[in-house]
Amino acid sequence: MRLLLLVGNSSIRLGLATDAGELHSPERLSWEAGSPPPLDALDDAVGRFAPAEIHAASVRPDRWKVVAGALDPAISVRVVGEDLFVPLENAYLDPREVGVDRLLGALAVHADHPHAHGAVIDFGTALSISIVSPDGVFLGGLIAPGARALARGLVSLAPRLPEVSPPSEPIDDVVQRSTEAAIRAGIYATILGGVDHVLASLRKRYDNLVAVATGGAGAPYLARLSGIDRYDPWLGLRGLLLVGERER
Repeated sequence: MRLLLLVGNSSIRLGLATDAGELHSPERLSWEAGSPPPLDALDDAVGRFAPAEIHAASVRPDRWKVVAGALDPAISVRVVGEDLFVPLENAYLDPREVGVDRLLGALAVHADHPHAHGAVIDFGTALSISIVSPDGVFLGGLIAPGARALARGLVSLAPRLPEVSPPSEPIDDVVQRSTEAAIRAGIYATILGGVDHVLASLRKRYDNLVAVATGGAGAPYLARLSGIDRYDPWLGLRGLLLVGERER
C-alpha cells in the first residue's frame, strides 16, 4: 500500500491508498503558525501504516524539506512535480505558478463530475477558488486571505487592535458590542460574502457548475452558503490518490 502525504502551510493530510484504489484512514496533523511540523506524530503514522511507498505533494518546499528529512530513507518517496504529474491541462499563463494543492483538488472534482465545470473552494490558510472545465483543463480562479490570515494582517497594520481567533461557528449578527467580537464578525462576513459573490458569478458564467468545498477552516461557512454542492475534507488526498492510480 502507498502512503499519501499532502503537506500544507499549517497541516499534513495523510492517508493510505489501498491496492483497490481507495483512500483509507485519512487524517490531519495540524500545527500553529511559527511552530515546526509534528514530526513525532507523522513518524507514528508512518510506523502504523508501514507503507511500501510514499506519494507526496506540497505547496511549501521548506516544510516538505523538513518532513522529507524525517521519513524513513528505506521507503521509496515519489513527489508530484518531480516524479509524478497531475493529468490536467493547465491554462495558467505560467503553469508553474499554480499550487499543487489546487491542481489535486481540481483533478478530484473533475474525476467525480467529468461532464460539468467544477469549482473547488478551499478554506485553508489561503482561501482559493479553482475552476476545472469538463474537458479537464485547469482554467484558473482566485486566491484570497483565509480567516487566520485576515486576523493577523489586520493586527500587523493596526497594532492597537487585538488578534482574534478565526470564527469557529456561524455569526449572523453584524452589530457586535466588543472589539474582538466585531473583528471576528467582520472576518466572517468578508469570507462569507466573498465566496457567495464569486459562486453567484460562476453560476451565471457556467450553466453546469458543481461547487465542492474543502479545507479545515470551512465549517463555520458551509451552513450559510447555498451555492456549495458538497464538502469533502479529503479532496486533495483523493486527487493525490488519482495521480498514483494513473501511474499504475
